[in-house]
Amino acid sequence: MRINKDSWLITKPIAHRGLWSDSVPENSTLAYEKASQLKIPIEIDLHLTTDGHLVSFHDVNLLRMTGLNANIYDLSLNEIKKLRLFDELAFEYLEDGEYVNSIKKYIERENGLNLKNIENLINK
Repeated sequence: MRINKDSWLITKPIAHRGLWSDSVPENSTLAYEKASQLKIPIEIDLHLTTDGHLVSFHDVNLLRMTGLNANIYDLSLNEIKKLRLFDELAFEYLEDGEYVNSIKKYIERENGLNLKNIENLINK
């Protein structure tokens, strides 16, 4: 499929993994909130946990962003949501304590994120 040069996919920025930076980890609540505040669409990668929950995380393996060498599909949501996100550039955990979360957690937050399309898919 060819995308029209005037399509919003070409003309509007998209926050890949949220609007992240040196102090804001990718796929974190803060990265999604920053993109939402600027009304920038967010591209989100989703993976299924062993107990059937969708987790927002770019990699299948958690090592790069949490320090744990494990695949998302091998862990339960309870195991995953205990993992703090790691600043891979500074090689340290961030003070803010951003954690890996399920996509449902992001939807439930009262922060203005527009995730209705995903919410409708989850609740079917």
